[in-house]
Amino acid sequence: MRQERTVQASVFDLFAGHEIGRELKGMSDWLDEQRHLTELVAADLRRHGVKETGREGLPAEAVLRCALLKQHRQLSYQELAFHLEDSASFGAFARLPWGWSPKKSVLHKTISAIRASTWEDINEVLLSSARHEKLESGRVIRVDSTVTAALIHEPSDSSLLWDAVRVMVRLLRQADKLGSGALSWHDHCRAAKKRARAIQYSRGRPKRVQLYRELLGITRTTLGYLRQAAERLTPAADLDVIVWQEQLRHYRPLIEQIIAQTERRVLAGEAVPAAEKLVSLFEPHADIIVKGGRDVHYGHKLNLTTGRSGMVLDLIVEAGNPADSERLLPMLQRHFDRYGEPPRQAAADGGYASRANLIQAKAWGVKDMAFHKKCGIKIEDMVKSRWVYRKLRNFRAGIEAGVSCLKRAFGLGRHLARSTLQDLIARDEARREHLTELQTRQERRNAASREIGNAMRSGDAALAERLKAEVGEIKAFIQNGEARERELDKALNDALAVLPNVPLDDVPVGKDEHDNVVKRTVGKVPARPNWVKEHFEIGEALGMMDFERAAKLSGSRFTVLKGGLARMERALGQFMLDLHTTEHGYEEIQPPLMVRDEALFGTGQLPKFEEDLFFAPRGDGRLGLIPTAEVPLTNLVREDITPHEKLPLRYTALTSCFRSEAGSAGRDTRGMLRQHQFYKVELVSITDQESSLAEHERMTECAEEVLKRLGLPFRTVTLCTGDMGFGARKTYDIEVWLPGQNAYREISSCSVCGDFQARRMDARYKDKDGKGNRFVHTLNGSGTAVGRALIAVIENYQNEDSSVTIPEALRPYMGGLEKIESR
Repeated sequence: MRQERTVQASVFDLFAGHEIGRELKGMSDWLDEQRHLTELVAADLRRHGVKETGREGLPAEAVLRCALLKQHRQLSYQELAFHLEDSASFGAFARLPWGWSPKKSVLHKTISAIRASTWEDINEVLLSSARHEKLESGRVIRVDSTVTAALIHEPSDSSLLWDAVRVMVRLLRQADKLGSGALSWHDHCRAAKKRARAIQYSRGRPKRVQLYRELLGITRTTLGYLRQAAERLTPAADLDVIVWQEQLRHYRPLIEQIIAQTERRVLAGEAVPAAEKLVSLFEPHADIIVKGGRDVHYGHKLNLTTGRSGMVLDLIVEAGNPADSERLLPMLQRHFDRYGEPPRQAAADGGYASRANLIQAKAWGVKDMAFHKKCGIKIEDMVKSRWVYRKLRNFRAGIEAGVSCLKRAFGLGRHLARSTLQDLIARDEARREHLTELQTRQERRNAASREIGNAMRSGDAALAERLKAEVGEIKAFIQNGEARERELDKALNDALAVLPNVPLDDVPVGKDEHDNVVKRTVGKVPARPNWVKEHFEIGEALGMMDFERAAKLSGSRFTVLKGGLARMERALGQFMLDLHTTEHGYEEIQPPLMVRDEALFGTGQLPKFEEDLFFAPRGDGRLGLIPTAEVPLTNLVREDITPHEKLPLRYTALTSCFRSEAGSAGRDTRGMLRQHQFYKVELVSITDQESSLAEHERMTECAEEVLKRLGLPFRTVTLCTGDMGFGARKTYDIEVWLPGQNAYREISSCSVCGDFQARRMDARYKDKDGKGNRFVHTLNGSGTAVGRALIAVIENYQNEDSSVTIPEALRPYMGGLEKIESR
């Protein structure tokens, strides 16, 4: 009979003295009361033929406890194995023999054997216990949808074909070992990989189609080898042959489907419906889910209900991508079936909103039904007051905080290295374990102190002395432990300080500038004459741009401007300032050009980008030269609480900026496109949390207006997650056309940072009702880079004789001069 509980203890267990943390102790006591859950897990293990003894075995009770530990702490199998080996508390909770812990492979095999129906039963018992303990009543609920992402790479036809070839080659090698006879076949993995990569970097449809034909041919050939191997392997009672045949029956139709859909999509140019697409050979059940009109996920859509306690009360794994509005009533019906009554109040995302849903929910007895987006429904029809509506809407917004599968909600679209996340988790775990140990020692010190008094009153001097010695040892440990706590706090904060901001939902996911999305294009790019030059060629021909003397003075990436070009750069800065202050409502600021480290940390330059900065020593410390006026302008509200009626604050400044360009070695080495010192007009806005997105659009339009007035062609692009700045939630880059380079180049970058910088600066504002303080939202943008604007004017207004026509908008700032000519 299967050993369902670990009943035999080692003699060492008597001396190990495992102490389970308070949280784990509560979970352990609860599990001891739920014996039937262990029996369910034992039945699942028997069904899968999992061993009960030896290195590959694990008793059902330990499997259940390890599984719950994994889910509760959100650990991978590798992390779970590490903690079970490293932590006595974890081992004691899992009821493992002292000094022994299972390997990752054992944990994976045994926990994976638990069926979905068993997990549902476990969840039902948890919910029942929560209701019994009055932790969750189910009277107030929130409903939302999300996506569980399948663990697959970004699907493409070429990658699917390559996966197919690799799987088939693996099966062919297994067939050779099983005795498929003298089958002659060739390993085409390298050839398939070569074609797949060539497709990725190919340009033009004819070339891409040709490469796909070659890759399809390789895939069909390998599939032919596999069919021959299947014919040669005679059916037998050999378990290995049966397993091989099962794998073939699983993969063969999927591979044939991949070939067919590639022929339809690539060769025939057919638009294959999402319901018919296969996105992964290894996760064939994954659906294509589009959220928000463009945010694409690969996995399964979930509709879930949570209660006031934060517990997930109900969850439906959907097939395909049904509309949210179709799922609200079924979720409410399931809630009624579970609790025997409807919820008193319910909040749901805007996708669930419809008048029919509202009417039916009210008919079922839901007193207040609040949708995040009203969609033409009056608040008075949904709830009894606006105060209740705001309360329920804010309550609904918290549902996604507990859903770890939402990649975008944790900023993972920025492609953080797994090692970075593992390091962060390890630091957090070390800090938590140390704090738990400190708390345990402090509790023991307090208890021992009370026992000393009791011993003294009872006349037991020896016991009192022993307790005093114990208290002395604990005090010494706590004193050292507090220093260790500060070290662990610093280590964790150092890791957190280099994590980037969280992208907004509508930011395109991508790796670099090639994945950016053009938002709009303004101005027609003119035909390029043969005599067009780059800005530095024109500047040198005019005798007004001297890089050689600048290098003698300061080294590379500096420029000396003279005469008309120096005057034009000054005019550009003045023109931009006048435009933003007189027409756009920005207040001009003349800030310091050197700032403290705290200011650079507040806006996100430190500690991550320290190598890009210049510093000047000051006493025992240092001051940093500003890389952008964003730093001093944003820090004007540092550690302040701004009255709501004063928002938004809009600041602008024309300053010198200083950057080491440490990460740009070898790029744009000629000319003045990338300099260590340059002028820039900066725009900064400080807003409340509701206005920041609208302010972002406004700021971008203000920067665009500069280029419109100068008559320069440009385009505005939305940066993808992999190309955004460290502190940004969303960024628009404005790229001006440079005829000399025959390319668009960035001249302005406008970003909304949410409360990312505000939290680092402790910048807050009074709420409208004056009852509380909230973090401000910060925005910054170039309005624009003066040096790059000078480059754009030179190249777009150049003449064949190397003279430069002055744009009409600048002539009032240059004494009516119409053209810059060589002296």
